Amino acid sequence: GLDGKSALHCCVQPRAFGSFENTDMLQLLLDCLEGKDTSALHAKDSFGSSVVDYARRQRSKKMLQVLQNILQYCLEASGVL
Repeated sequence: GLDGKSALHCCVQPRAFGSFENTDMLQLLLDCLEGKDTSALHAKDSFGSSVVDYARRQRSKKMLQVLQNILQYCLEASGVL
């Protein structure tokens, strides 16, 4: 199975050791998040890893940058920052 992985997990880490760095697909999935809810980015899979955790482990950090941008945007939009 998918080991508890969401579509975001699979987009960021589609293979056991690597990513296709499909930032366009990641952005499309992030655009589907309802309102300012970022809980999907922190949801853990069966291995205890979140989407952000997988992105942090990648050498290029391209996927992490997209995630950080959306988190920043959501914080600003909700008035936290």
